[in-house]
Amino acid sequence: MNEILLSVVVPVYRVQPFLQECIDAFYVQDVPEPSYEVIFIDDGSPDNCGKILDENASLHSNITVIHQKNAGVSAARNRGLDRAQGKYVWFVDPDDFIQDHFLEKLFAVLDKPDAPDMVTFGVYEFGDYTSDCALSEEERRNKQTLKNNRAPNEQYDATLCRHVYKRALFTENNIRFDPLITVCEDNVVHFLVEGRVQTQEMLSDVGYFYRKRTNSLSTGSAERYYESRVRIASLFIGYYNEGYGNHYIAGYLLSSQLKLALLHIAKMKNPRRRTELARLRDMGLFPLTIDEKDTFFEVKRPENNAADIRYNKAYNSIYTKKGHRAVRAFILRNKIKNRLKYLLHKE
Repeated sequence: MNEILLSVVVPVYRVQPFLQECIDAFYVQDVPEPSYEVIFIDDGSPDNCGKILDENASLHSNITVIHQKNAGVSAARNRGLDRAQGKYVWFVDPDDFIQDHFLEKLFAVLDKPDAPDMVTFGVYEFGDYTSDCALSEEERRNKQTLKNNRAPNEQYDATLCRHVYKRALFTENNIRFDPLITVCEDNVVHFLVEGRVQTQEMLSDVGYFYRKRTNSLSTGSAERYYESRVRIASLFIGYYNEGYGNHYIAGYLLSSQLKLALLHIAKMKNPRRRTELARLRDMGLFPLTIDEKDTFFEVKRPENNAADIRYNKAYNSIYTKKGHRAVRAFILRNKIKNRLKYLLHKE
């Protein structure tokens, strides 16, 4: 392989405790360093992330570090995508890490004469919101099969980190990350790229370790989450009406983002709540009046008992005061439970 086969794009912001682990994982591999590049974008991180990146760049010739003023994860990924030279691109988060020796398995697929447009693999989730709060070195080495993760063909998964894409899908179709979307940008970009994919291959191996934590890039503030949800819903109602991409997936993502936006509105106080509901109505997002779209507003739980029926009734009315209280209590109870589990594990 004379060319750079893979470009890894990593936006970096306030992840100092986890960054070195992310970097080190790229060098527990069995492929030559010139065959791949790792592009870190220091998005104006106020901690020592920039210094850590520069120190590691001096040790590895295939590391590129870009320093910029804080502009958000979407703008940072665009900057890395512009700099990338590889045939394929992989978007990795800086508080996660890739599997040891995984690149050899991945490259065996990417370097074939009939290499696919997209490769999908397993992701192992651990951290605050999972059954595994942390992983020991031995556990990490033994995580070779899927756990705590969707099976490859089970359902649609827009998580960028579990897919490697041909870079030409982005460059030839002018697909970019929307700077106005600072969280959940995966939904839009993966939908647009997947609509152009002709061939795909799936690996059963775990290739990526995803750290679920309270203060991550994908968590963000409630206000950023809300505005991003509204922005994503406004894009997908256009894709749905124009027939772009998979019609069912467009409707599913439209309704799921709108439901989450309504959940944020339920937490607001009047007159802001009334104002935001009117705003969604003016955008044509709420209420949805087409029956086909309404079918995507599925119940939250299978209704196996009275408790599930009560929960669904509250969930489907989250923009009412009663539903708001019920859903808030459910969320708070689970946050406390998972946080206690995490703290007990640390001790």
